[in-house]
Amino acid sequence: MGSFVIITLGLEGIVVLSLGVAALWVAARMVARVSARQAATEAALAGYLVALVCVVLFPLRSMDAVDAAYISAFINLVPFHTVIEIVQDFQGQIARQLVGNVVMFVPLGFLLPLVSMRCRRLRVTTIVALVVSVGIEFIQLAMLLTLVSSRSVDIDDVVLNVTGAVLGYLAWRIAHVVMQGGRAVTTVEEGA
Repeated sequence: MGSFVIITLGLEGIVVLSLGVAALWVAARMVARVSARQAATEAALAGYLVALVCVVLFPLRSMDAVDAAYISAFINLVPFHTVIEIVQDFQGQIARQLVGNVVMFVPLGFLLPLVSMRCRRLRVTTIVALVVSVGIEFIQLAMLLTLVSSRSVDIDDVVLNVTGAVLGYLAWRIAHVVMQGGRAVTTVEEGA
């Protein structure tokens, strides 16, 4: 049995789906009499999360019997193993895999503090990013073990994703201070 695509979404499909979810979110929150600014921020987060799910889980492909025999090759639980391999081999994957995993989570780190006061602490945003990233890896593991997909499961993805979220948080923090006229309006404890 050969591999075949079960579900695939192109960039256009992801954009349309994300914008559709964001528009529905805004409409629902406006009906609930939430401020337009808050509704738009929440909608941006909702649209981003839809795009994130689409990027990390699709396309779904069933695995060949040959691929299934090598499931362990799709799993890396050794921190920095994949990063070191990619850097040593440098076959152009570096931008896609390493930088892509970092950049993919920057919006999460930036949007969470805008949506939730609790996430205005680096520690909370980092924990949320960690939970989201580990959750994605567990879903990918379940898909791999059930032969639904040949997505890899990699601890390095978690490290890179959380790094991206922290960078996004730091960008939010800088923007927040700039918008407050250079005054840090939150305590050092809050930023910890």
